[in-house]
Amino acid sequence: RGLYTMKKVEAMAFEESMAFTESQIALFTLTEDAKEGQAAFKILQRFRGPGPAVADSGPPVPATVTIERRLPEYKKNLEEVARRDPELTRLLEERARVIERYNAALRSPPAQTP
Repeated sequence: RGLYTMKKVEAMAFEESMAFTESQIALFTLTEDAKEGQAAFKILQRFRGPGPAVADSGPPVPATVTIERRLPEYKKNLEEVARRDPELTRLLEERARVIERYNAALRSPPAQTP
């Protein structure tokens, strides 16, 4: 229905195209596309999570904004998972030691060869 409307208004004057478009809006809400769009919107709302409301008519929110907003929640969950699993805790501690050794090696001057 939307594509039909867009093609139809291409040849119309502005006022005529506005009147025609307005008459099609009610019909569009009855289509399967509209129902699918509304269902997708409801699903999207579940993933938005807490935070400031974002106008749906504006530009999309960059992924980095969403990630930064939910980072404290992610870190808290990661700590809880690690605390419940001793093997994972041990591996994370080992990883931290390896990273520290690597960074120390980067800071030290290169060995001189004779």
